[in-house]
Amino acid sequence: MVLSHAGVPQVSGGYIGVDVFFVISGFLITSLLLRELAATGRLSVRAFYARRALRLLPASSLVITVTLVGSWLFLSKARLAEYAGDALGSALYVVNFRLAATDTDYLAQDSPPSPFQHFWSLAVEEQFYLVWPLLLLLCWRAARGRRIWVAIPLGALCLGSFVFSVLLTNHSAPWAYFGSPGRGWELGTGALLALATTRLERLPAFLAAPLTWIGLACVTLAAFWYDDRTPFPGHHALLPVLGTALVLAGGCAPAPHGVGRLLGLRPLVRLVENPVRFHRIFRGRTRRALGLGAALSAGATVLSLTAAAVPPTIEVGAPAPELTEELAGAPDPQARLKELLQSPAAGLPSNLSPALPKVKSSRSAVYRDGCHVDYESTRPRLCVYGKRASSRTVVLFGDSHAAQWFPALERLATTRGWRLVSMTKASCKVAAVTIIRDHQPYTACDDWRSQAIAKINALRPALVVVSSSDAGDPAHPTGDPLGQWTTGFETTFRGLTASGAHVAALLDTPWPKGDAVDCAAENSLQLQTCANHLSDGKPDTTRHTAVRRAAGATGVSVIDPAPWLCAARTGICPVVVGNTMVHRDDSHLSEAYAKALTPVLAPTLTGLLGRG
Repeated sequence: MVLSHAGVPQVSGGYIGVDVFFVISGFLITSLLLRELAATGRLSVRAFYARRALRLLPASSLVITVTLVGSWLFLSKARLAEYAGDALGSALYVVNFRLAATDTDYLAQDSPPSPFQHFWSLAVEEQFYLVWPLLLLLCWRAARGRRIWVAIPLGALCLGSFVFSVLLTNHSAPWAYFGSPGRGWELGTGALLALATTRLERLPAFLAAPLTWIGLACVTLAAFWYDDRTPFPGHHALLPVLGTALVLAGGCAPAPHGVGRLLGLRPLVRLVENPVRFHRIFRGRTRRALGLGAALSAGATVLSLTAAAVPPTIEVGAPAPELTEELAGAPDPQARLKELLQSPAAGLPSNLSPALPKVKSSRSAVYRDGCHVDYESTRPRLCVYGKRASSRTVVLFGDSHAAQWFPALERLATTRGWRLVSMTKASCKVAAVTIIRDHQPYTACDDWRSQAIAKINALRPALVVVSSSDAGDPAHPTGDPLGQWTTGFETTFRGLTASGAHVAALLDTPWPKGDAVDCAAENSLQLQTCANHLSDGKPDTTRHTAVRRAAGATGVSVIDPAPWLCAARTGICPVVVGNTMVHRDDSHLSEAYAKALTPVLAPTLTGLLGRG
């Protein structure tokens, strides 16, 4: 696992170390609980949690504190509230749910990993042990101490958790990976193994030793065989989990030639000192241990909330013109925008709106309402905005680079009395070209696109606005990429114009150098460092040419937004225009900037609607 995180390519499946950890944890902790049950017939839940508090909280509280301080000092100031939330989630052992939610949030998926990500497995473990001692005690008493009868209901729960993991991996891999319901069977496997130790201890050496070596081989195979293309955990987790179980099962019996000789070598053993855990003032004193645990958790919680409430200061310069007001009140909004683009501020304006830390969290209604469908979905969602009863329908169609224009279109629909229908899907291109996603053909996009076009035709709209990112590689490339993309766009454009609607193709917007918000936070008084040039802001100029060719062949109008983001004379694309951030990340417009551009976009769209 360490080698995998260090970037050693041969150990691409090193993430299975977490699965090994879960099985071992379930085995060791359950073994301790069973000893107590066998010796006394009862289980002190308070003492169990007191031991957990002494074992985990001193170290975890220290790590949370140091990591939060490091985030304050060295990481993006614009993200500190996000990191403080992760710190709070870590202190309360729920950070795995935050990470799962982030990984399913399309606009947050390209964010750098949280510095608290390493806490997710500990969170899963503690959620499991929140219920496991009580469940084990109830089963023990119901079965009157007969381990086989204890194992039956627990085994059924493990099977249910495994099936849930397999189904969830196919539907939502982040929740399957980070969520505790789909990971419970791994901890449960170790627990079931602990119930069988009395039998496993009697295994003959000629059987025990091979079991350990076979188990180690399974774990090693998974570490070298699996990679980021492996749907995980799901059924693929069986290999490392069962491998670990075999090592533990064989290790229960004395076997001189087992894998224990290898794993017991001094360089492979971990030496951990626990001065607090074994201090005499806590020995046998449950209340003190629980009190210490509560105090440490409360301290980490207060620290996290304080960091979120008092973020580090981001230096700012003089106030800048209010972009929305400047464009809305200008006789010629596009001319006024060109002036502002030509003379951007050198530093973040003191009246930046919204404030830099809030740029990423601002989400338009298509995201808040769940209208921007995820990768797996093949069914388009018809989300209606503006004047719902209007006879004039405008459709927004494409991927997230179409959805970024929603704030402007919604504002136009509201003021002009249009019925606005939004139909967008994550990373799904307008062109009928199958692209690669997660190393496989993105066929869900093709299915969604076909159904969406059929639904759009049924709506009989007056105007369809289409756009998509220039990123994405064809799953079946040809020797003529320009011809392939031109044909793909033509196919879609002809499908949309079949209804009689006008179609406007918005070219992809120029991209910033990297994450614009992070760069602005690090260079708040030298924003020119973050500015990109128009010639460098196009991931693939082939797509622009293909759109124009396809539009010319099908009668589609083309709108180039580059003059709205980059200065005409210099070609420089600033990260801040007026008092507004242009981008929210490394490619998408910020919601505020898109909304401010409404007066600039309006003449073109109203002109197209006026043709009908």
